[in-house]
Amino acid sequence: MSDFTRKYQELRDESTKYIVEFLKNNGGRYEFATQEEIESDDFSDKLWDYPQATYIGKHDFTYYYTITSITMENDVVWFNGVCMGEDSDEYNFGLLEMDVAGLCDCADLLTIKE
Repeated sequence: MSDFTRKYQELRDESTKYIVEFLKNNGGRYEFATQEEIESDDFSDKLWDYPQATYIGKHDFTYYYTITSITMENDVVWFNGVCMGEDSDEYNFGLLEMDVAGLCDCADLLTIKE
């Protein structure tokens, strides 16, 4: 394994471990944004303040999601995302669907909350 690939995997592992431990110690759920905030008229102005995730759909369309909460159910971690498009569709990302940047952003926001 190359040096940079190893560093990438270490960062993924470290941020995942932090998120899992945080959720175990804080009831298994954390909301970056409440449902009331998500439904507010000015939430679209704040979308970029939260962690991001990307979903590649049919015909290679790319959808960008704002991660609004993290939940752990039966030791499985889910990142709830709200589509940044006009339809505000929601999607739950698994750990393997999240890139390292999104995991690090989530872990960073959780460290601020402690």
